Amino acid sequence: MTPMDRTSTVDPLLERAARLAEAGDAAGAYAAARAALDLRPDARQVLNLAARLALDAGHAQDAADLARESARLDANDAEAAVLLGRAAFAVGRLPEAIEALQRAIRLSPDDAAARVELGRAWLAAAEPEKALPHLRRAVALDPRDTHGAGAWLAVAEGGPAAELPPAFVRALFDQYADRFDAELRDVLGYRAPEALAQLTARVIGAPAGDLDVLDLGCGTGLSGVSFRPFARALIGVDLSPRMAEKARARGLYTRVDVGDMTAAMNTADAFHLIVAVDALGYVGDLAPIFRAAQGALRPGGRFAATVETNPDADGVVLSAARRFRHGETHVRRIAVEAGLAFVAREEIVLRRDRGQPVAGLAFVLARTG
Repeated sequence: MTPMDRTSTVDPLLERAARLAEAGDAAGAYAAARAALDLRPDARQVLNLAARLALDAGHAQDAADLARESARLDANDAEAAVLLGRAAFAVGRLPEAIEALQRAIRLSPDDAAARVELGRAWLAAAEPEKALPHLRRAVALDPRDTHGAGAWLAVAEGGPAAELPPAFVRALFDQYADRFDAELRDVLGYRAPEALAQLTARVIGAPAGDLDVLDLGCGTGLSGVSFRPFARALIGVDLSPRMAEKARARGLYTRVDVGDMTAAMNTADAFHLIVAVDALGYVGDLAPIFRAAQGALRPGGRFAATVETNPDADGVVLSAARRFRHGETHVRRIAVEAGLAFVAREEIVLRRDRGQPVAGLAFVLARTG
């Protein structure tokens, strides 16, 4: 096959990989990229694409091998260095990850995302003082904090991160909106809304369509499908305009607002039921959310939510996936302090991440005051 023949065959495969990635089919996209790589094993563009898609598909070891080969072909390729750093971090090779990310920053000093990755790697290596300058520089380079540097900076400085930066969360989900449902349901096995709705029904009884319900972090409305039967009025709120647009299109909600979860609960005694399905993973300090929910609930009202659990400690930690995990005792303490009582709980699998189950806790709280 001539070089021209190989190019004419590779380009459709790369286009297919891009289409599948956009549709949320990470495995299919990676397979298409690998097919292209079989034809052009020495093309850095193809190697880098395959490495990135391998990471998305949960094949971190493959990604490391591909990025390492790309870096061997061109030691001045900053993209390959970042990919190698991310992949090496994912498989636990911290020294290689740090070396690759340091090289990436030498090649591209103003790459905020690379500096966040290097900061995370130094934190994992238990050297927060080395993480600090990179995270501070990332915040300076990206004032809107679309890469989430602020939360990691708070960790490096020794304090709790209250939440992931709103700009980061908004940008993440605006980009994700078009493929959100397909990836979450078909690829990640997401069933948290059904599990929480079933737990809620065990507490308040079968849905009767007579409640005023607030859906915090409603996303594309997957939670609305499960909680609409409870509601005479269903209000959704989400930080991402694109996700809110998708939720409105379902026709389930009385209205969907774009905004902050806490601000959405600024009306006293407004709701019989407030739900937060997989929305608290972007909040480190749950106290303001719980206090706002207590004030917005009617007497005897319920707050139903899920959190990712923290198997190694009781407090709150920011995971490598940039989501907060909360220990159950920690959640119970904050609830009591906010005037909310635990009335039901169930350990669930929220979804799968890179083929592994993500442990979670579904719970229902009741307003006590």
